Amino acid sequence: MSSIGAGIVHILLADDRVDIRDRLRALLQTRSNFHVCAEARNGREAVDLACQKKPGIVIIDINMPVVDGIEATRQIRRSSADTDVLVYTNEHDGDLIRAVLRAGARGYLLKSAGDNEIIAAIEALARRQVSSQKRGS
Repeated sequence: MSSIGAGIVHILLADDRVDIRDRLRALLQTRSNFHVCAEARNGREAVDLACQKKPGIVIIDINMPVVDGIEATRQIRRSSADTDVLVYTNEHDGDLIRAVLRAGARGYLLKSAGDNEIIAAIEALARRQVSSQKRGS
């Protein structure tokens, strides 16, 4: 059991590569407090699904077709301030990191990160989600 409490955190996975989504889903399924509520293949789908499903966390790549991850992050955060965005990408350029953070992302993680780093980043955002839920009750 994770240290973030009993609340289930709903997560949307957004990456144009099915193998990346499969890897993340498999990893998240090892945690009883994480639920993958939707998956998107492009930035437009990510925005639309985030508006429909209202996940606690969106994990998104920067290099997405249709709408890039930076613009998708901006739109997701504008339409759902309670949804945290974790950018999960191969890009490690400082300007891109600053751009996604300005767009509203709460975290940035390289795809080369190990499973423990991925879980730690998601749990940090999930703790914030659970904390926000408790304040709102």
